[in-house]
Amino acid sequence: MTIPVLTTPVVIDPTWAARNCEVGLVPASAAECASILHTSGAASRQLIVRNGSTLTIDGPLTVSRTAVAGALTASVLDNSQLSCSTLAITGITPGAVNEAIVRCDAGGTVRVEDDLTIGVGGVLDLTSAVVPSGTLYLGGDWLNLEDELKFQEPNSVIILNGNVDQTITTTGPEVLATLRIQKTGGDLVLNSPIDIRTELDLSSGRITNTATELVSMRAGSVASNASDISFVHGPLQKLGNTPFTFPVGKGTNLRPCGLTGITGGSGSGFTAGASP
Repeated sequence: MTIPVLTTPVVIDPTWAARNCEVGLVPASAAECASILHTSGAASRQLIVRNGSTLTIDGPLTVSRTAVAGALTASVLDNSQLSCSTLAITGITPGAVNEAIVRCDAGGTVRVEDDLTIGVGGVLDLTSAVVPSGTLYLGGDWLNLEDELKFQEPNSVIILNGNVDQTITTTGPEVLATLRIQKTGGDLVLNSPIDIRTELDLSSGRITNTATELVSMRAGSVASNASDISFVHGPLQKLGNTPFTFPVGKGTNLRPCGLTGITGGSGSGFTAGASP
């Protein structure tokens, strides 16, 4: 068997692979390759990174179920890390939840340098009982061609860290647990609404949107670290009856506004945005 190096393209397919592909049989292992095509035939083989190990993929990771078989899963577990240039997850059946899955939990981290695509039949699962469960760094665009249930997000962290404009494009509102804007350049441009479950961390970079691509924060969620270099450049809705400061602004200036002494149920909603 050839041990992959950073210039080796890898195909995980039951036609050639008799077993699952695992990094971490020896704890804290490191592996690398040029790209991975993870696909299916009459059976499925799994990709697993575990036990504090690291898998570095210099190019794309493509998880593509092309035949009826068991679930095709790439898992990053136990404080392990996987990095790649792009990540695409595609199954066969629209709405399927058990065809093509990328799973990251128990303190695992996935780093995607460019774009992420959740295609038809694909699932991205960053959930676990561990807080934070899975963490995803994304330097490019987020495209979800499925519904929001195909991104399973409770207790997860999404960190957008690109150096140019990034977009979120979905078929409906995308629910995010913790979203951290940590960009070195450009804005996050929303093409679809987003719904924050836990925290909106505005460290560096603006979010630009209109009422059609509303930023909505659920009851009990918080916003942090807003400044002149990081705020919502558009309307933001807050649900709930607790005091809240809206991290909104215009141009290059944060222009926050706040609510206190709110009466009403936790389903009450208020929307604010900075005027010219």
